[in-house]
Amino acid sequence: YLNKVKSLANINIDLRQKIVNVLQGNVEEEKSNSLEIKFNHLRQELNDELQRLISINVRLQRADYDKKYYYHKIRSFSNSNQRQIMTQQLDSSLYELNLLKEQYTKQQENLQ
Repeated sequence: YLNKVKSLANINIDLRQKIVNVLQGNVEEEKSNSLEIKFNHLRQELNDELQRLISINVRLQRADYDKKYYYHKIRSFSNSNQRQIMTQQLDSSLYELNLLKEQYTKQQENLQ
C-alpha cells in the first residue's frame, strides 16, 4: 500500500510539473505575443513618422523650388521692367535731343 501511495505521489509530482511547464509555456507564449503586438505597434508608429518626415521633406523641396522659380521670375520681370524704363528714357532723351537740334538749327538760321 505504501509503495502504491509513493508511486501515486511521484505521478502526482510529475503531473504537477507538467502543469507548471504548460502554464509557463502559456505565459511565455502570451509574453511573446504581447511583445510581438508591441513590436508591430512600434513598427507602425515608425512608418507613420517616416511618412510624415518624407512628406515634410518633399514640401520643403517644393518650397525651395518655388522660391528659386519666383526669384528668377521676379528678377527677369525686374530686368524686363528696367529695360522698358530705360527704353522710355532713351525715347524721351532722343525726343528732347531732336527738339534741341531743331532749336539749334533755327537759332543758326536766325543768326545768318
